[in-house]
This record gives sequence, C-alpha cells and structure tokens, in this order.
Amino acid sequence: MRNLKATKNYLRSVGRQTVANAKNTLRTKGVTGSKLEDSISYKLVKKGNSYILEFSMSEYGEFMDKGVSGNKNKQYYIDETGKRKQSPYSYKNSPPPSSVFEKWIQKKGIKGRSKKTGRFITRKSLAFIMAKYRQINGYAGLSFFSKPLHTILTKFPKNLLDSIEKDFLKSIDPKIK
Repeated sequence: MRNLKATKNYLRSVGRQTVANAKNTLRTKGVTGSKLEDSISYKLVKKGNSYILEFSMSEYGEFMDKGVSGNKNKQYYIDETGKRKQSPYSYKNSPPPSSVFEKWIQKKGIKGRSKKTGRFITRKSLAFIMAKYRQINGYAGLSFFSKPLHTILTKFPKNLLDSIEKDFLKSIDPKIK
C-alpha cells in the first residue's frame, strides 16, 4: 500500500478540526485576535513508514491551556484523555513580571483606585498588585486545546480504521472509490 490518500486526508482533517476547535474555544473564552490564536497550527509529517500529526503553538499557549497554580490556590485543567489534572506549572516564590501587567493596563486604559482613599494609583502600583494576586491565585487552565483534542480522539480509532480500509481496498482494486 504505497498510496494512503484516504488516511492522509483523514489525518489532515483531524489536524484542521483540532486547530479550528481550539481557536473557537479561545474565542468563546474571550481571547480574540491574539498572537496565541494565530500561532496554533498543525502539520502532517512522514517519518519512515509512519505519518505523524504535529501540533504547535506559542509557548504561552501551554500555560493558558493547563493553567498556572498560585502558591496558595491550585489550578486544574482537562487533559486530552478527558481527565481533570492539576497544572504542572506554578508560581512558587516569585510573581509573574509586573511589566507584562503594565503593558496590558496601558493597552486597556485601566485606572486603578485605592480602596482606602479612592484616589487613583499609579500604573506601576496596579501592575504590582495584579502580579501579587496572580502569584497567590494563579491562572485557571482554559483547556482550549486539550478538550477539542479529546473530543476528536474519542472518534479517532474507528475513523482512522475506516480510512485505512478504504486505502487497502483501493490498493486491491483501483476502481473502488
């Protein structure tokens, strides 16, 4: 069986569906037009006699998918097998860099106020407060990639066998569609 057209087409459709569903899940969670969304992709690679479906995204995507536990609160995500797991990432002794929050605050035009006085606080102070909050509580995992992957993998074995069967029958009799 040299030509595995149906099998390759099926693997490509799995890649397309997984990427589309992951991007759609990000949009429903309110993450739109982001570099993360643009970075999600797949490719079908031939290695020897095998085909491998490789998925990629920015490094930040792994943290968004699995979440980051704080030093007080643990965060969880749903993995590709559908099981709830604790995030492998955590803020132990240091908060995330406050410069990231400063850029975000400036981009969104957010103004912070002091609870005691009601006066505006500096952007730098607000960023520091947000970073400390994230250190304590972490980020909940969005499971934007692993949930769609789980959904497709539940149907994968049967559909893959159907594709292989088509390729096998076509190799025996080329008239079969």
